[in-house]
This record gives sequence, structure tokens and C-alpha cells, in this order.
Amino acid sequence: MSTPRHGCDETPHFLISLFFSFFLLRSPCAASLGALYATDLALKAVFTAQGWSFPAPLAGMFIIFGTLCGLTALKPTVAQAAVDAVRPGLDWIAKWLPLFYLPTLVVTPIAVTVIPPDAISKILAVVVLGTVVSLVMTAQAAVWIRTLTKTETKPIQVLKSDGKKSPYNRNHWVAWGAVAAVSFVFTLVFKSSPAAAPPAAFMLACTILGHLVGNAWMPANVKAILHPIITTVLVTETGAAVLAAATGTSIMSILKMYLAKGTGPMGAGDLLMSFLGCVILSFGFRVYEQRAVLRRHAAEIAGSALFTSLFSLFSTAGLAKALGLTPALALALAPRSVTVALAIPIAQQLGVADIGISIAATAVLLTGLVGANVAQLVLDRFRYTDPIVRGLATAGASHGLGTAALAAKEPEALPYCALGYALTGIVSTLLVCVPAIRTALLAVAGI
Repeated sequence: MSTPRHGCDETPHFLISLFFSFFLLRSPCAASLGALYATDLALKAVFTAQGWSFPAPLAGMFIIFGTLCGLTALKPTVAQAAVDAVRPGLDWIAKWLPLFYLPTLVVTPIAVTVIPPDAISKILAVVVLGTVVSLVMTAQAAVWIRTLTKTETKPIQVLKSDGKKSPYNRNHWVAWGAVAAVSFVFTLVFKSSPAAAPPAAFMLACTILGHLVGNAWMPANVKAILHPIITTVLVTETGAAVLAAATGTSIMSILKMYLAKGTGPMGAGDLLMSFLGCVILSFGFRVYEQRAVLRRHAAEIAGSALFTSLFSLFSTAGLAKALGLTPALALALAPRSVTVALAIPIAQQLGVADIGISIAATAVLLTGLVGANVAQLVLDRFRYTDPIVRGLATAGASHGLGTAALAAKEPEALPYCALGYALTGIVSTLLVCVPAIRTALLAVAGI
């Protein structure tokens, strides 16, 4: 069913303006986040013009980290001033981080339609078994490296915060509730195309409201069973069902417009995922802030990142092949332990097709969900109590979602989580760029 294109061309500008207005109007993070967003766009434009396949945001992360280290050697006050200037944007990214990963999970029904039914259970088996094994193997690798290097562990300063105070306030609910109501009424009254700005704004509001419901409204005992990410997805897909009924289209059509991936006007999911570059750029500042930890525990952090990257990529592809999955699916699952922002470029480097990109991103989120729920139990069961080991293992096996779950209860592990989270993604990306390793991975997958 074709849809009118009236109003479609304005959708990207409308969504971006709406997003920045409600989140950043009179906010101290407007300038810093805007600078990160503009830097990401500029880097991507340069890399595209030069035909470079290396992920532009990752290069930007290296540039930021290297520049700050250089400034520290010459003018420490200038380096600190630069970090302080960007800090509001960094804190904003950390606060809303799950939103930038969610669109690929929201459109999972589209990806599932192209997966053979008998492959779904096998994919779940790869994710669950792979996450648990990666946790144990990475933890043990960190223990071995520490034993060899005999690195001294120093106490970590942890800032105490009021756990009862929510980072979300009434203004968030009112603003995005109003956007949802007004855009939905506008869609009904003016019979807007599902690809036009008002329906896109409605879907954006549904996703953000779902995030608020899952993180700020759900009781803690419910969150233990129903992860906030799942809540956000359910609210978003309920919004898609309501919008489909109101516009006389199918839910699948709404989801395709929600995350168009360049095949049509920018949808709400495209807008949210456009911030993934900012997430990677923020790693440069986060790793810089933990440079003392990085120096002191360089061997175990770097060694664990290298080990878990190689182990996860090859074991996932090998397990997928052993369970009878096709080479295309095996390669799509290979970067499941890496954050979505880097898993997508890795999958593209491996030649994964467009629909496989959705499967790859979904596998990443499922891995994060598994890690968030079982990482602490598994590490406790195998008696890994050291915060370095727990942080590196959790970050290496289940990236940001597992890291967030661990850090919430064990803040002393956060510095190691942050470093492991960033470095595992970076090392995995660099490994796949090496022709010999890429060829070996393709062979393990069955190509």
C-alpha cells in the first residue's frame, strides 16, 4: 500500500527540532550535546567523502582521547575545562542511553518474519549460552592476567547518591504526554500519512513515555522481572498498533516507517539511533577520565578486552554453525557482545545484509538483557568477587545493559565496566578490520 508523501520531506527537520526542544530547551547540556552531534555529522561526512569504511565515530573517540591526553601533558587545566564543558552532555547521554538502542528491538517483528521458525530457538540458545560462557571465560582470563602481572589494586572512590531520587521529573511526563496527545489528534483530524511528521512525533513520544514508565514508574520488584527496556518496547509497539488502527495501515508498515534506515523519511527510531555516534564520541571522555585506572591495570584491562573480543566473535559464530544456523545468521550474531553502535559497523564489515543488521542489533539487545539479569548470579556462583574481574567480565560479555545492572548494585566496579565496555567494542571493531581475522571468522561461520 503506497502512502502519500505530503509532509514527508519535513519529517527529519521536525523530529530533530522537537527532540532538541523538549529535551534541551533551557538545558545546560544543549551546547555540549549539540557540539557532539555536530562533530559526529562532520566526521561521517568526511569519512563518506573519502570512502573510508572505518567507523567515523570510533575514529573521533580516538581523536578525543588522544587530544585530551596531549592537553593534559601540556596544559592540564585546559583539558579539565574541556571535559567539564562537555560533562552535561555526557550525563545526558548516560541518562537516556537505552533509548538509542531500542529502535532495533522495537522492529524485531520485521526481522523475525525473515528468520526460519526453527532458527529462532537456536538464536536464543546462542545468545543465552554464549553470554554465560563469555562471562566465565572473561572473568577467568582477568584473574590469570592479574596473577601474572601482580598488579596492586587500590580503593575506588565512589560518589554516593540518593537512590530514591529519580533523574526524571514531572516535566518529562507532561511534555511528552502532550506531544503524544496533540500529534495523535492532529493525525486523526487531518488524516496525515503515517510517514508524515505528526505520526512520527507520536511514535517518538510513545518510545520516550515507555522509557519513563519502565524506569521511573515501575516498582523495583516488577523491574526485576520485566526489564525497563522490555517495558519501553511494549509501550512503543502498543503505540504502533494504535496508530495503525487510526490510519488504516498495518503495524508492520508503521514499524518500517519508525525505523526506515534510509529507505524513506526519517522515523522516530532513525532519530534516536542517530545519537549512537554521540555515544561513541562520549567514550573518549569517559576513558580519559579513567586514565589512571587504565594505566595501573593496563595489562588485565587490555588483555581481557582482547580475549573476550576474540572469544565472543569466534565462539558465537562457531556455536551458531554447530546448531545448524546459516552462515548469514552466524555472522549476524557474531558481534552480539558489542554495543549496537559498534555491532552494526562490525556486521557490515562481515558483509551482513540489511535484514541481517536488524538481527545483529536484536541479538546485541538480547545479550544485554540476559547479562543484566544473570551476570551477578553467574559471577557469584563461580565466586568471582574482585570488582575488576566482575566489571571487565560483565562489560565484555553483555556491554552497556549488563554494565548498568552491575554498576547499580556494585558502583565500585563502574570504572572497570566503563573501560571494558568501551575497549571491547573498539578491539572487536579493529579485529574485524584485519583481513586475516575477518577471513577466519567467515570460515568459522561456514563461508
